[in-house]
Amino acid sequence: MNEKLSVSVVMPTYNGEKNIIEQLETIRLQTYPIKEVIMNDDGSTDNTVSIVKKYIEDNNLVNWKIIENEKNFGWRINFFRLLDMAHGDIIFTSDQDDIWYINKLERMSSIFQNPDVNVLVSDYDELVEPGGVSYPCSERIIKNVDSRGNVHFTKKNVYLNRPGWVYGLRRSFLPEVNLYKENAIVPVHDITMWSTSVLSDSLYYINEATGKWRKHGKSAIRGENAVDETKGCFDIRLSKLRRLKEVTQSDINYLNKTKKTIRNKKNKLETLQKLINEYDKRIEIIEKASISKLITNLFSYTAIHPVLADILFLIKNRK
Repeated sequence: MNEKLSVSVVMPTYNGEKNIIEQLETIRLQTYPIKEVIMNDDGSTDNTVSIVKKYIEDNNLVNWKIIENEKNFGWRINFFRLLDMAHGDIIFTSDQDDIWYINKLERMSSIFQNPDVNVLVSDYDELVEPGGVSYPCSERIIKNVDSRGNVHFTKKNVYLNRPGWVYGLRRSFLPEVNLYKENAIVPVHDITMWSTSVLSDSLYYINEATGKWRKHGKSAIRGENAVDETKGCFDIRLSKLRRLKEVTQSDINYLNKTKKTIRNKKNKLETLQKLINEYDKRIEIIEKASISKLITNLFSYTAIHPVLADILFLIKNRK
């Protein structure tokens, strides 16, 4: 009989008083036992901390705690700090405003009985509120998944394809995640978990929704994107291409640093370098807004889709 794996749930909090009780309830009512729930507040100016403390006290949750940061670190750093604090065999990352289905931890923990699984992602349903932008799973299909649920390394699967709250991470894999973080250009917890595991052939996927993703206009990442949207379309596109290049370079940095045995490491590095070369050329083409330059550099593209996407963009936004 398989030994029951212990579970930690980690959640950064910041000005989340509106929805946090609903999310805490869905964690408390899980059908799978939870070793600990650790929350790290990043300097909330509302009643988030007092609400959480009262919830913990009212429900006698002795294995739950909320820590108050001495300064604001930002959500990116806050997530990584929480991962390092967790003690469970499996760590589940939670946002403060989503809704988990009560069998989420039980269903996902059962898949971690397979020792090959280091990171597991699931599907989700949506709860779209005013100001929220819908991005359903039907538009985020993960391809090249084998019958066991293993997500294979491909040019497309290099890049994040699920939000951070649907992740489970095997704690023994955390040193690799931290190695990636330390060598990433702009480390983000979900990108780091996804990339490290797909590069090491240990990313798995469960084709089931494990909760509702609350989509609204006030999330941290939406706030950042709102600033980007004030820029011109060329600046926005260039920012996206540069960000993809950063992720790809971070992947290369990790593969060059890890001591872990990586299958087909040389081929993966070659694929990633071709993507870097493609982004360099695409950035140059968009900066010059030149279809003719695109045509003369078709050999730099690794697939037909980015060619068509860039042609369509340049035609649509002729200067």
